[in-house]
This record gives sequence, C-alpha cells and structure tokens, in this order.
Amino acid sequence: MKSRTSKIIAAAAILLLLAAGTYFVSRQDNVGQDAANAPAAGEAAAESADAAQPDARLVVDAPFENVEIAPEALLIQDPGQPSIHRLPSGTVLRVPADAFAGADGALIATPVQLSFREFHNAAEIIASGIPMRVPKADGGEEWLQTAGMYEINGTSEGRPVEIASGKSIEVDLSSKVGGNYDFWIFDQESGRWINQGAAAAPEKDEAALEAARNEVAGLRRKTATRPVAPTATPEAEKLIFTDLDIRSCPELAGKQPLALTYAGDNEKEDPKNNQWIANPGIWRKKSLRPAGKKGIYELTLIGDEAYRIPVKLALQGKNLEQARREYEAALASYQADMALLRNAEALLAQQAAFRRTMSVSAFGIYNYDILWKRPDSVPLAADFEFDGLPETIKPYITVYLVTGDNRTVVGLPYGDWGKLRISPGADNKLIAVLPGDKVAVFSQSDFNREMEAIKEASGSRYVFDMKVESQPLGSVESLQQVLQRASS
Repeated sequence: MKSRTSKIIAAAAILLLLAAGTYFVSRQDNVGQDAANAPAAGEAAAESADAAQPDARLVVDAPFENVEIAPEALLIQDPGQPSIHRLPSGTVLRVPADAFAGADGALIATPVQLSFREFHNAAEIIASGIPMRVPKADGGEEWLQTAGMYEINGTSEGRPVEIASGKSIEVDLSSKVGGNYDFWIFDQESGRWINQGAAAAPEKDEAALEAARNEVAGLRRKTATRPVAPTATPEAEKLIFTDLDIRSCPELAGKQPLALTYAGDNEKEDPKNNQWIANPGIWRKKSLRPAGKKGIYELTLIGDEAYRIPVKLALQGKNLEQARREYEAALASYQADMALLRNAEALLAQQAAFRRTMSVSAFGIYNYDILWKRPDSVPLAADFEFDGLPETIKPYITVYLVTGDNRTVVGLPYGDWGKLRISPGADNKLIAVLPGDKVAVFSQSDFNREMEAIKEASGSRYVFDMKVESQPLGSVESLQQVLQRASS
C-alpha cells in the first residue's frame, strides 16, 4: 500500500536544499513541471473544487516513508483444515477448510500466510493512506466516520492467493464504537467505496475486556515494587558470630565467622536497640535455622532469657557480589514485566467493548462506516502556511482534517484543498504531512481561537497558519501523541 512517487522524492530534495541554504526545484519530471507552473496556492484549490470530476478515482497512498501499521502475520500451516486466529486487539478470524485458491482457481494445499491490519484511530487511518471520502455524481463528496476498518490479504510460498469460490472468512472485529453502521468495501480498481448495506448490530464483548483488565491488574501487582540495588552492610549493623550452631543450615557450612544483620522491622527487637545482647558470656546456646523465606534465618540466643530475631547474611565480599548478580537478574525481570504492563495497558486502551462480525469472500479493505453529515459545515477555499516553507513545496503536501470524535479523517491533497469544510460545532484539528515524515499542526485550540474568522470566511479563501513539528515522526505512536496534543 505504500506509494513511492516522484512527488515525495522531489519534495524531500526541496527540503534538503533548503536546509543547506539554497533552493532549487528539479524540472526533469512532469511532477516538478506541474509544480513550477501551478497557480498560486488557494487559487489552485478553489479551481480544483470547481473543476472536480465525479468519476475521480481515489487511491490508497500511505503518506509517510517510515510510519506504518505493521500487519499481524497469521500462518495457516494446513489450509485443508479450519483454523481460528485470535489477535491481541481482541479481533478473531475464523477460516474454513480449503478456503484459498490460486489464480487458476485450484485449491491451495501449501501453507498460507494471512496479513491482517486494523485501523481504529486517526493516527492509524492517516498512516494507512486509505481515503475516507465518497465522491458524489454531482462532483461533491461525502466523508466517512468509521467504527473500525481492516485490510486482509494472503500469500502462499510468496505468491498471492485468493479466497476460494464459495468460501468466506468470518471476521469478528473488535470495536470501541457502538451503534449501527453500514459495511463498506473499497474497490481499488474503481477507486470507490462500495456500500454493502447495513451491517449486523454489534455485540457486547465484556469477556475480552474483563480478561484484559485482569492481565493488567496482575502485572501491576507484580511490578508494584522495583528491585533495590544492594549496598554493603554498615559495620555497625553487623552481628559477628564464631560459634553459632548452624547444623540446620548446611548451606552455611564453612562460613564461620558468620556476619549477620537484622532482617525484621520491629524497632523493639532491632539489635541496635538491644546493645546488651553483645555482652560476652551471657549466652549458653546460639543457633540459626531457616525461617521459611529464602535468605532469611531465625537467630536464637538463649541465656537467662531468650532472644529471637529474623536475620540475613550481611552484604559483604562474595555475599555482596552474589546479591548484586541477583539484583541485576531481578531488575531485568522487573523491566520485562514493566514492558509487558505497558503493552497490556495499551491493549486495554484499544480493547473494544463491541464485536462486529462479517464474512468476507475476497481479500481487500473493509470498513464499518456511516456518512458524516454536518449541516453547519463551513466551506472554505483553504490555503496553508508552513512556518516559512516556500509556496513551491505545497503541491507535495496532503492535509488531513481529523474531526467527528476523531473517527472522521479526511485527507486532502493540494488539488483538493478547496474541498475543506469545517463544522464549528465539532472537534477539529488539521495535520499536514510534510516530506521527510514531518508534520504540521493546526490544533483544536487554534480552531477555538479563530473560529469566528473561519465562519466569516465561508465560501472564500482562508489561510491556516500551520505549526511545523520540530522532529520527524518515527512511529504511529508518535503520530498519535501529536494528535493528542493537537486535541487540546
């Protein structure tokens, strides 16, 4: 799905030349020539809107070079047998026996690799490059508001396969969104979304939510206390014995004189508050035995009275070295559990409360959507400024409007900027994808500040002053963070 066009190459070259303090636009390809001859920004967008063709073909064109949604790879070792695949998101795929065929229609018997990607939030939709627009016969268009979208494909031995005639794969898609939505298929040949009609009502998926909550709770308990690096026991806290009965502790044989330290938390029993126990000759019996917890012993001193306390080996010499090795191992385990906790928390945040089920008989892109209709929308011949970047960079930039509870994501390339419309009563933010995986933002607070001016500009040119993020994006998560900041 990722596109590598001359536009991206030319735009990246422009930015590199700008960084070097020079500016030059290559005219060796048609794209560069078009950019050089392009009308002024804003005028081009308005003219494009006026000249829009109802049969314009939409394409899947991922806007980033290094920001993408990695697919779940599902191996079906024996496609002659039915299989069930449960994904971390909670989505479930049920594949019947003999579900795949080659281009000649013959059933596939060799292992099949399914590739499955889900798109639920604005960052994932932008990174996918999947258009969320529905052109109308009159040259206008509708925008889609999604309750979950996915892409499924398959190969065997490196060659594409198809879903066999008369077979279908049942997809139980996890979704955070309730309510009734239509089911749509994106036909890449025609560049159109095809509405399949109303989908089945979603079902509650409380069991998956409860399982995810329990996993997070267990990991939180496991990581409640971070391991503490060991330090040598101070001399003042050591209890030194040369005649201790350690027959109950064979692992300590040969270690006398034995240096111990108090392992309890009772101030009254603490040796530092009982200096009298160090008086020589008052004890008839001195013994040590395991206390039932690893590394902890019970020290018993018997004379005219008995004194019993929990102790452990003082950290010194080889004991300290061993404690440090154990600490390093415990810290590594703790860090691994923390990573699991972060992943589990992220999955819980993504975990859906609903399950939407549909059987698909062909590979491709599918969507649960409704048309996002806002009668208060303000049409604009939009133009954009990007922190001093030159006008000639604009033909290479796609601007995304994220609105409708972050579930309507509309990508507008330069020629479609004139199709932008803003609903004052909705949440709004703009994300522009620049060459080099950088983005520029017009946030919700920017909209709040300028909304009256935007409404006054209805039907005419309006320039949005975009703020360019200083660092390029490296992941979908980093794009999601940008969107979260832009929501304030």
